[in-house]
Amino acid sequence: MPESEPPPPQEIPTPEIPDLTAAATIAPASDVPVEPPVESIPPLEAAPSIGEGLDLEFARRLVELTNEARAASGLSPLTEQPSPTSAAQKYAELHALLSPNALNHWLNGSSVQSRIEAEGYTSWTIWSENLMWGTVDPPYSAEQVMQMWLGSEAHRNNILNPAFQEIGVGCYIGMADGLVRICVQDFGARG
Repeated sequence: MPESEPPPPQEIPTPEIPDLTAAATIAPASDVPVEPPVESIPPLEAAPSIGEGLDLEFARRLVELTNEARAASGLSPLTEQPSPTSAAQKYAELHALLSPNALNHWLNGSSVQSRIEAEGYTSWTIWSENLMWGTVDPPYSAEQVMQMWLGSEAHRNNILNPAFQEIGVGCYIGMADGLVRICVQDFGARG
């Protein structure tokens, strides 16, 4: 029987050095945002010429890196599925529009569960979500994002959870206060 969803967290203003990640889960992991690792990686030299909209290439690379991390831990790869991918893409866009500077798993009255189910992801046994916020100029690479997620216990627990079988990732570049990239990583398994 699935656990009930935790209460929504308080919205936290973006600090000067942004917390780039947040995790929500019904798996036994904390959903409190964790500070990025102390070791910082310098941003790439120049941002690609990007405008507002879905960033399919960045999302595809995050799926690849997730499966590489799982393989390195002896876990099966996750299969990309249309329903959680659509939910992740739509939420990344909504997030970029409604809350471009503070990560939140419960925007607009939705939850991870309601979003994946609205896209047809039913009969699930477990689900979870990781969020990421990052600047586009200077840019953070997908590899840097994955390193930050793996440096956070809650995010790492989601990425390396052997119960998960499927994944959907959506990244959206918004132009609210300069270009920012919001990425949503939805995990699941169905019974």
